Amino acid sequence: MLQNAWFQLDVRDDGLYIILYPPADGGQELSFFELNLYLIKNKIILKQAEKETLKQALEGPTQKKEVKLRESGVMPVDESIAVTMAADKMSAVARVYAPSAEGRPISDKEDFLARLDGAGLKFGINEEVVEDWFTDKRYCTDLYIADGSPAEESRDAFIEYTFNVGGEFRPTIDENDNIDFHRLNQINHVAEGEILAVLTPAYEGVNGKNVLGLDILPKKPVRLTLSPGSNTELSEDGNVLTATTAGHVEMLRGKINVNNIYTVKGNVDAGTGDIEYDGSVKIAGDVMAGYAVIATGDIYVDGVVEAAFLNAGGQIVLTKGMHGDAKGSLKAGGNIAARFIQACTVESGGDITSGSILHSKVTAKNSIVVSSKRGVISGGEFKAGTLISAVAVGSPAKTNTQLEIGPDSALLDQYLNLENILVEKRLAQRRDKQTFDIAKRRLDGADPLPPDKAQYLEAIQNQLATIETEINELTIRYNQLKDEVDKSDPGRIVVKGEVYEGTRIVISDVAYYVRNILSHCQFLVDGNEIKTIAL
Repeated sequence: MLQNAWFQLDVRDDGLYIILYPPADGGQELSFFELNLYLIKNKIILKQAEKETLKQALEGPTQKKEVKLRESGVMPVDESIAVTMAADKMSAVARVYAPSAEGRPISDKEDFLARLDGAGLKFGINEEVVEDWFTDKRYCTDLYIADGSPAEESRDAFIEYTFNVGGEFRPTIDENDNIDFHRLNQINHVAEGEILAVLTPAYEGVNGKNVLGLDILPKKPVRLTLSPGSNTELSEDGNVLTATTAGHVEMLRGKINVNNIYTVKGNVDAGTGDIEYDGSVKIAGDVMAGYAVIATGDIYVDGVVEAAFLNAGGQIVLTKGMHGDAKGSLKAGGNIAARFIQACTVESGGDITSGSILHSKVTAKNSIVVSSKRGVISGGEFKAGTLISAVAVGSPAKTNTQLEIGPDSALLDQYLNLENILVEKRLAQRRDKQTFDIAKRRLDGADPLPPDKAQYLEAIQNQLATIETEINELTIRYNQLKDEVDKSDPGRIVVKGEVYEGTRIVISDVAYYVRNILSHCQFLVDGNEIKTIAL
């Protein structure tokens, strides 16, 4: 069995000797550093000449040797154990050093374990290694004596949805680059009783221990809950959400809803009045000037929208388009698609797709794509988060047209506002904790506490628990918003045909004025300037 080289002190009548034993079975040579450190720990300080004598003995042939260190002796040195712990305190090795000729040996297993305890080892000691050592005493050789128990990691909760949560807008485009409004690939139809989402709850990991006996805490898992909305039902354990009716499923403000579609067979006009519906609305005819359609879900219009007001929590789809007469507006929490858009205000929380957009003020959280054969953007202001794409921009008449790419200001405002709220909540938590600690110290002398004082402490504890819950919930949302802000990119503007003089390009607050007609190019921000790159 492997045995490193080792040594033993021997006090004789004529002085102090050290006996050096060679290694066995591939063991390591004895180092002067280890030997000298051992002597220092036992208050045996060698003179320089004595050190040189010892070094020469160690550098000589590998064999048993007796070396006289000095004329004076020392008191007997007992058998001892040196313990070395890993940096993470999850493992430890021990090295045993032989006693001097008259030194006291380690008496038994309990004595060995007591010495390990004295060295700080409290957990994970391998007693079999200790027992084996008494059978085969090996000195100056590492004994892998203890291992900690790592914490069992926690697992975050996650939700698996059976429908398109993100509302990715992928309309079918025909060979002429026209949007096929019969196949928008967007509506999430579900049947009664269909499973909408399944929650796998968080798992709280198990504490571990290091060799010092200190607890190692697992990371706190992210906890999630399913939020049922209209026409949905949550299982008793809160892990499965199902539809209670057939309809269109969508995520609105964190809740899953199944909505029936309200259908208007003709026009929205004096015969119907304004329409406000908690769900989706489908209109077979036109929406006349001056009327409003407001829906928490989607709005579909097969006819033409005049100078009307459409507001949807989900998407807006106009099979034909909109003549806004500089009065109408479209606002959607999701995507907007229209064959044409003219003279109106448009705001989308997702993407905007159209065949042409003229003389309008248009804002999209993600992209504005004009993809018909002509694909014209001309006149007005157009702002998107990541992409603006068109065939032609502006006009030969130098119509003032501004295209802007920039971050979602509403998202930034929400992120910064939530950050301020979290700071205030944490300050309130700290104040309540200090109040509780002071009150508890003052009342510690009363045992048992009077009812009114006990209720006072309990009220503060409840308030602290409420604030902690609020902070945890706000932190989850804050981290989600932070990820969205961090992932935002500068974006680009793509023109597949001509971009005319009179067009102003803005990307991340950097402006570029088109002085001459440009063709087949894209605009990207590079440092403090906008560059034009050919397609």
